[in-house]
Amino acid sequence: MFGNKTLFKNSIFNILYRLLNVVFPLITSVYVSRVILAEGVGKVSFANNIVSYFTLVAVLGITSYGPREIGKCDHNSERINKVFSELFTINLISTIACSIIYVILIFTIDRFNENILLYLICGIPLFFNCINVDWFYQGIEEYGYITIRSFIVKIFSFASLFIFVKSQSDFLIYALINALALAVNYIFNIFHLRNKVSFSINNLNLKQHLKPVFILLSSSIAVELYTAVDITMLGFWCDDNIVGYYSNANKIVRIVQALITSISSVMLPRTSLFFANKDYEKFNQLFSKVIKLLCGLAFPAAAGLFILSNTIVITLYGQEFSESIITLQILSLTLPTLVLNALYGFQVLVASGNEKKYMIMVIVGAIVNLSLNPIFIHFYNHNGAAFASLLSELVVCIVAILFSRKYAKVKIDLKYIFSLIISLSGMILSVYFLNQTEISLIVKLILCIGVGMAVYFGLLFITKNEIANYAISKIKLKK
Repeated sequence: MFGNKTLFKNSIFNILYRLLNVVFPLITSVYVSRVILAEGVGKVSFANNIVSYFTLVAVLGITSYGPREIGKCDHNSERINKVFSELFTINLISTIACSIIYVILIFTIDRFNENILLYLICGIPLFFNCINVDWFYQGIEEYGYITIRSFIVKIFSFASLFIFVKSQSDFLIYALINALALAVNYIFNIFHLRNKVSFSINNLNLKQHLKPVFILLSSSIAVELYTAVDITMLGFWCDDNIVGYYSNANKIVRIVQALITSISSVMLPRTSLFFANKDYEKFNQLFSKVIKLLCGLAFPAAAGLFILSNTIVITLYGQEFSESIITLQILSLTLPTLVLNALYGFQVLVASGNEKKYMIMVIVGAIVNLSLNPIFIHFYNHNGAAFASLLSELVVCIVAILFSRKYAKVKIDLKYIFSLIISLSGMILSVYFLNQTEISLIVKLILCIGVGMAVYFGLLFITKNEIANYAISKIKLKK
């Protein structure tokens, strides 16, 4: 069933899958932002934000728990069939319950039922979540199928946007295309299940799975409150334009974060194994390399986003979204902390079996965010939400490092810091002066990115940065 799959191959497919999930939304947002404008983007973003809470509860913790349990079956078809049937049944029950509550909610609350059709459309992925079995394919390491399937569906949805979304009033069509894209993925999954697993309702033991999935659900809820509450509060307290300004700026930063942190899925596949074997020396050697590499990407990315915020926003979304420029500048400063939080939180705390500390870390972030957002949003709208996020991420970063200091011993020498400062300074100066030139925005953006990267990585090599040398050696070895 599992075939001959290598860790490197699966990691590559996993990175490609994550790239698809961040690049396609960016491309589509560039087009739809110019068509349905800030108000339309805000309406759809807020509706999807509300649905995400119900979807989160519907999936429980199965998206994290399922792959682990399927993988533990060790190719035993009988055990795989039983675990799949039990988790599928739990997911079915929770999805039906959440869908009913969601429908009741949108029909009874004025903020939602004034645009009931939009919320029903955005709820389609929730309704179809009962056949979402991506966790099964991850458990049997079918990353190739997941990536290819996702690519095909995204190509069709992208083409549909150009064909059917033509005016500002087409925001419902945009929402429908996005919703159907997810639903079609789930449908493909079910058809692809043939000859891979058998479903049976005989001798099911659902109880054994409830405790772990609810523990993971608790962590997921804390993460959702910590990361998605900004748009929720903006949607209730501000108009749709404000939501649109914030969501597009936030989307850019989250895309860059996802691209950077996806590297850790390749660099740290053996983290849990090192902890299980109590091989702390090897873990810290690898962790030190990874944190240097990710910081070496996160800081220049943050600086580039900050300097080029005006060019990026106007080029991608048009003058209509000029209000997003300052928001993007504020959010760009969160990028290093976002990367460090993901690294320390997941790769250290979760891998070392400290899920409770990870949960506390996330809850602290949620509390800070929930406390600061009402104050800053009241005075500064979308920019206030961005500033609240910046402070929240900083607090979480401090907590994550404090919790992880027992397990992660990072060794960073002065030579590395000196090399990073010199390279970063050269990049900032080159990008800043290029950004002042009077040329077309798209040409300026491409030129700034290209020259900035060339200067930065060139200076890394000149100053003999250890991570630059390490990356070159890995490329030569094709690893």
